[in-house]
Amino acid sequence: MKKYGNVKLISVCLALALVVCMLAACSGGGSGSGGSEPVDTGSSAPVETDTGASADAAGGFVIEKVPDVKIAWVAPLVNDYFEVIADGAQDFADEYGAELNLVYGTDASQEESAQKIEALMAQGYRNYLIYPIDSAASNTLYEEITAAGAKVVNYGMNVDTPTTASLFAGHSAYDTTIYQLEKMNEILGDDGGQVMILMEQMESPYMRVAKVATDDYVKDHPNFVVAQTIGDIATTEEAVTKISDAFSANIGNIDGIVSIGTVTTIGLARILNEFYATNPDQEHIPAVVLDCDAESAAAIKSGYIDIAIYEPKYDMGYLSAAMSYLLATGYEPAGDYFVYLDNIDVTQENADTYASDEQARAKAYIAENFGDILKKS
Repeated sequence: MKKYGNVKLISVCLALALVVCMLAACSGGGSGSGGSEPVDTGSSAPVETDTGASADAAGGFVIEKVPDVKIAWVAPLVNDYFEVIADGAQDFADEYGAELNLVYGTDASQEESAQKIEALMAQGYRNYLIYPIDSAASNTLYEEITAAGAKVVNYGMNVDTPTTASLFAGHSAYDTTIYQLEKMNEILGDDGGQVMILMEQMESPYMRVAKVATDDYVKDHPNFVVAQTIGDIATTEEAVTKISDAFSANIGNIDGIVSIGTVTTIGLARILNEFYATNPDQEHIPAVVLDCDAESAAAIKSGYIDIAIYEPKYDMGYLSAAMSYLLATGYEPAGDYFVYLDNIDVTQENADTYASDEQARAKAYIAENFGDILKKS
C-alpha cells in the first residue's frame, strides 16, 4: 500500500499483555477509479509491527480533557458495522467528557446525509465524524460546512482528494478486496475455480470500489472465475435469505465463497453453521470473508469459514473520535490526510482473541502514533 508523507500506517496490533493479534493487509479507502485513494494493485500484507508500546508509554502522546466539546457522528444506516464503530466513539466521548450525538440515516443516500448534517450545523455542531455516501458529492457538502468553521474526519470510507476534510481513518477498500481475493486464490491453488461473491449495497462507495478491485483481479487472474455475484444486501435478515437461496442453487457448482461486507458475512456464517451441522459429510467449500463477529468466529473455529479479514471497528470509532476531539481543542493535521488502519487476519488460531482489549489497543496506538498525525495549531 502506498504511503503519503510521514504518517505511519496504523499498526493496531500492538503487543499488549492481553492481546494476541495477527496483522493482515491493506471498509474504506477511496475509489479505485475516482482518484479518492492511492491504488496499488500489487500491494500485500504490511509487515507485522511489534512496538511493545502501552497506553501509558513514557513520552507518548497524551490527550488532555477539555470541557464542552460537541461532536456529531453520522452513519448512513443502523447495522452491525456501524454499531461497533459507534461503541468505540461513544466510549472515547464518555471517557473525555465530550458530547457525542449519534445520527443514523435510513436509506444510505447522499441527499439524506446532507439534510442531517445541515440540520446539525443549524444546531451548532462544528465537529463531525462522517461515513461519506458519495466520494465526490460529499466533498461539495464538506466545502460548505468547513467554510462555516466546521471540521470533518471521515471514517470507514474515503472521499476524492483533495478534500476539505481534515483526516480519514479507516482501511483501503481496494487493497482489502484484492487481499481477500488473493487469499481465496491461494486456497484454490493453481487450477483456480468458480467463486461466488457476496456484496452489500452496490451503490455504496465501498462496494463500488470493491467491484472495481474484483474486476481488476479477475482480469489479471483468468483461473479465478466469478460464478455469481449476490449483491444489494442491506441487512442481516436480507443476507440470510438471499445467500441461502444462492448457496442452495450453487452447491456442487462453486469452489469457494468470498463475502465482502459485514452483514453478508454474518448472514453467511449463520447459513454455514447450520448447513454443516446438519450435513456433516458435505465437502468443505472454502470461504474468505470480510469482518468478524461472534457468529463468524464460531464458524471459523468449526472450520466452516477459512479466514476473516477484520477491520478493528471499535478501534476505528475510538481513534476517529479522538481525532475529532483534538481538532476541536486546538490541534491540526501534522501532515497526511490518510490514516490507514491495518486489518487482522482471523483464523482458528486467534478466533477467540482477535478483538481482545480493543480500548487498550486504541489507547496504545494514540500514545505511540498521534504525535505524527496531529500537532498543536
